[in-house]
Amino acid sequence: MRQNLSVYLRRVEAGARPRVTDRGRTVAALTPFGRTSRYWTVWPNKGV
Repeated sequence: MRQNLSVYLRRVEAGARPRVTDRGRTVAALTPFGRTSRYWTVWPNKGV
């Protein structure tokens, strides 16, 4: 995934919701980060 991150990001922008798995178990999902997201102000305060 690291080598093709820009490909995945373009797919997310187009509406896809790819999942990140570790040994067959879903550990994350990529979703668009909108300007109205409530996490926009929460994440910087948590150091992310």
